[in-house]
Amino acid sequence: SVFHPEALAAIPAGFEKFSLPAVKMLPGFALDTTPLPTAITSISNLPALSSSINRSGFVNRVLDVDGILRRASPVMLMGGKAYGSLPLEMAQVIRGEKVSLTLNGDGTVGEMHWEKTGKIIPTSPQGSLDINFLGPERHLRYVSALQVLQHAAGDRSLASLRDTFQGAHVLIGVSALA
Repeated sequence: SVFHPEALAAIPAGFEKFSLPAVKMLPGFALDTTPLPTAITSISNLPALSSSINRSGFVNRVLDVDGILRRASPVMLMGGKAYGSLPLEMAQVIRGEKVSLTLNGDGTVGEMHWEKTGKIIPTSPQGSLDINFLGPERHLRYVSALQVLQHAAGDRSLASLRDTFQGAHVLIGVSALA
């Protein structure tokens, strides 16, 4: 079974506020037979952080047999609710619109789309989507935390970080997966 009472009890109170609100589970949908990614529990934010934010997204990966990441799951089920990945949550904020998800009676994704525009998000029936890489590895500007700190301390050998970050959506955190 996908329900483990002890594991689900460890999820902080109020965590369900991060679930996707527009999820339609059609008759016959069963959590214990769906091919969609399903979590037993999660490593959650600190309670003080969770209480002060409106969105939170999961991070995970499944590599192909050759070790390359080519697909991602924008949605994961946990405790009977659907949760968005960090990229999906960021996209909702950036676009200013929410995602609508329909889960078929056979456990697969029927449709995932943006609520305002109706534009389809091209997921497979198993809930994954192909990653559209924009070019070769590291072709986008990468700025380490050390470079930011050096710049803040007066090292002007770096190009203006203000220009680099102008209009950008910036993630601050460790470089490990999770």
